[in-house]
Amino acid sequence: MNEQTNQMNDPAKGMAVASMVCGICSLVFIFVPFLNLILAIVAVALGHVQMSNIKKLPEEFDGRGMAIAGLATGYVTIGFAILGLIMLMAGGAAFMSAL
Repeated sequence: MNEQTNQMNDPAKGMAVASMVCGICSLVFIFVPFLNLILAIVAVALGHVQMSNIKKLPEEFDGRGMAIAGLATGYVTIGFAILGLIMLMAGGAAFMSAL
């Protein structure tokens, strides 16, 4: 009975863990074109939801550091994807102008 009571008093941090895991996986799969963006977007969304929950109800939600890690890795992956797209477009334009 005591174990169940302790479990109910633990703050929820599932979305923070999921955000961090998705963010790390998005960096690991950086060269897989669409999978990395999907994981990064999920990491950012879950991170923002968890941060909002922590701000509204700090006694019920926890995992601020993991949510921030998920946000950071997700945004870094999105930044790399945008940079890669810009480089691809610039390379295509240079190739077409060389023809």
